[in-house]
Amino acid sequence: QPEKIQSITLGARVRAEVVASLGGYGVECFCVPNADKADANDSAKKKRNAAASQVVSFIPASKLSDKSIEEDSKKNGNKFVPGAQVTCRVLGYNYLENCLVLSARPFDLKADMLVSVAELSPGQIVDGTIAKILEDGVQVRLSEYITSFIPLRHLTDVPMASVPNKMKVDSNIRCRVLRILPEKHQVSLTAKKTLVKSGFALTNIAQARPNMILQGFVG
Repeated sequence: QPEKIQSITLGARVRAEVVASLGGYGVECFCVPNADKADANDSAKKKRNAAASQVVSFIPASKLSDKSIEEDSKKNGNKFVPGAQVTCRVLGYNYLENCLVLSARPFDLKADMLVSVAELSPGQIVDGTIAKILEDGVQVRLSEYITSFIPLRHLTDVPMASVPNKMKVDSNIRCRVLRILPEKHQVSLTAKKTLVKSGFALTNIAQARPNMILQGFVG
């Protein structure tokens, strides 16, 4: 039932209950959508519905902690014992095993941490790091999980024949989201200063009004 695991969006924060530890491989668990909304005052019907919506999940060993498993266990004890509940982030779908792939790393649980392109929206301002210089543009790393692209014509307000020398690998860059293709995990950005600094980004035709003055670009 791929629909069941896809009912939980990528990047969502969920509560997962540990089922079993798989040694050095990770932890098997299940999570319940909107589990934080169920409490002791909920009706039995709601609890039965929550149990029916449990989704099998897996936390890889590398996503259990920011530190090594041994170091974390010595400091905090093993919190991934059967029955324990942990807060996690949905990283992906494993269709072969029909389960969610989760992360319990505090680093991934940060409010500003992006793990999926689905968390972005056109017109959004983002900060990234230049990962690679190409002939036709620049690859920008928005997070450990998302790499985006700025076409050459969107690097500067004035058209350039090549990537400006001032743009170096590992340097920071502020951009605005142009397009998102979730099915391909692709994101296109613009670094044009006029568009990045603009106070308003028209992302939907419904936002347009007569006599409205906007900044844009020729697509």
